[in-house]
Amino acid sequence: DGGMEYARAVLEKAFGESTAQTLLERLAKSLKTRPFEFVRKSNVRNLISFLQHERPQTIALILSYADPDQASMVISELPKEKQIKVVEAIARMESASPDAIKIVEASLKKKFESVLTTADFTTIGGIDYIADVMNHMDRANEKYIFDELGKENEELADTIRKKMFVFEDIVSMDNRSIQRFIRECDVKDIVYALKGSDDKIKELVFANVSTRMAESIRSDLEITVNVRLRDVEEAQQRIVGVIRRLEEAGELIIVKSGKDEIIA
Repeated sequence: DGGMEYARAVLEKAFGESTAQTLLERLAKSLKTRPFEFVRKSNVRNLISFLQHERPQTIALILSYADPDQASMVISELPKEKQIKVVEAIARMESASPDAIKIVEASLKKKFESVLTTADFTTIGGIDYIADVMNHMDRANEKYIFDELGKENEELADTIRKKMFVFEDIVSMDNRSIQRFIRECDVKDIVYALKGSDDKIKELVFANVSTRMAESIRSDLEITVNVRLRDVEEAQQRIVGVIRRLEEAGELIIVKSGKDEIIA
C-alpha cells in the first residue's frame, strides 16, 4: 500500500487528482492480470504435453511469457527440429498485439484459464530473453541448438551467444572473480568440469587456487576415469549457475561482449 500511496502522491502532483486516479486504476488492473499468468503457474509437464504439437510461432509466443527456467525445460523436450525454430522465433520477437494474444489464448481455453486485460502492445521475447533461456538449458541441448542454429543463421547464433555466459567464458573473468566462484563450488564438480575442458581453463583454475588444492585437483583428474559426458556437462552447468548467482549478488564480474568497462 505504501508504494501505491507514494505513486498516488507523485501522480497527483504531476497530473492532478483526476488524471492520477485514472492512471492508478490502469496500473492496478495491469498488476492483477498479466498476460499468460497461467503459464507461469502451470506444471512444466503439462505445458510440454500441450505445446509440443503447436506451431513453433505459437510456442514461442507462449514461452515468451514463461519464466526462463520453465521455457528452457519446455524447449529441451521439444523435437530437435522444432527446438531451433522456437528459439529463432523467440529471438526475433519484439511485440505482440492484444488481438494476437487473444487468439492464442482462445485455443488454450480447455486446458488453461486466463483473462487478458492489457490494451497496449507488450514487449516480449527478444535476444536478451532467449539468451536467459539458453543459460538455463542443459549443455547437451544448448550445444545442439547452437550448432544447428549456426548452420541456418550464424549471425543470430553469435548474437545470442554474446549475451550468454557459458563455462568456456571463464577465461574472460578476472582472477578475483575466479577465486570467488571456486570457493562456492564443490571440488567434485570442479574435477568433473575440468575433465571436459581445455588446458587453458585448467591452468587458469590451478593459478587461482592454493598449491595444495591445485595438486589435489590434478591428482583427482588423473584417477577420475571413464566419466560420462553428461556428468561433465552437468558439473559445468552447476558451476555456471554458481557464477550467475554470484554475479546477480554483485560478488563477481562477468564481462559480456567486450562492452563492459572495468575500473580497478
